[in-house]
Amino acid sequence: MVAATTVPYLLMVECLDHLEQSDPTNGLVLKLVDRAYQSIVGVFVLIALGHVREAEILARSVYESAATTAYIIQEQPPTRISQFFLSYINGEREQNRKWGNDLSSIQDESREDHESRIAGKNEAMDRYEQFVRGYMEHCDVPIEKTSRWPPLIERLEAMGRRVEYRTVYAAMCSQSHHDAEDVLNFFIANSLVGADHIAERIEREADTFSIFMVLFGLHWFVETIQAAGTMFGFPTVTKEAQESLARILEELEFVAPHLDKGGFPEAWVVPD
Repeated sequence: MVAATTVPYLLMVECLDHLEQSDPTNGLVLKLVDRAYQSIVGVFVLIALGHVREAEILARSVYESAATTAYIIQEQPPTRISQFFLSYINGEREQNRKWGNDLSSIQDESREDHESRIAGKNEAMDRYEQFVRGYMEHCDVPIEKTSRWPPLIERLEAMGRRVEYRTVYAAMCSQSHHDAEDVLNFFIANSLVGADHIAERIEREADTFSIFMVLFGLHWFVETIQAAGTMFGFPTVTKEAQESLARILEELEFVAPHLDKGGFPEAWVVPD
């Protein structure tokens, strides 16, 4: 899976000399793709170290980043990038407002420092917005089209993938938020006297499921590479990404029958 994920990305990098340099949107899309790729490197390192559940947590970032980038590429990239930026700026301003409202709960001697930091952050957001407005003017993005950046579930719906939010993404969030599921399974399994095999099976099921989720994140990333290849007019990248998607999908189908059996695909087992 390392090659299936890395090869189309590196091929895209090799093609960059042929990319239109005058359009800042191209560079922004590349940055979004690169950010997701850096997280994928972390996923592979964690798996190599035996931390597959931690790799699943990072794969959620890959999933979100890749889905966001694919949504931006799908239609009117300059407009959607502007929505993306302005949503961040407005969100930070709202957090700053709430931060200021909560200062009544702390001692007076600490309040001045907080107020100074809030003011500094608000000034930074003003500069950010000014810069984004310049980008919008350069790309002829109407301000009325940037009032709202849709939440992830709506971005997935726009790409025909809404159900994934309730299935794949919800499962990834469970591990990322360290909710009660793993601890509850541990509690139940280890409360059964003379049934150590059940606890071991639950551990194996959790590891196999984490790898399954990682593969979903990788699949989304390569889909995004494919979309970027189409956007940039790199047919070799698009073709390579299509072949990689087929390999990742094959691995997903290979793993799926083992999710509820407490085991791994036979090919994964290292002989004694």
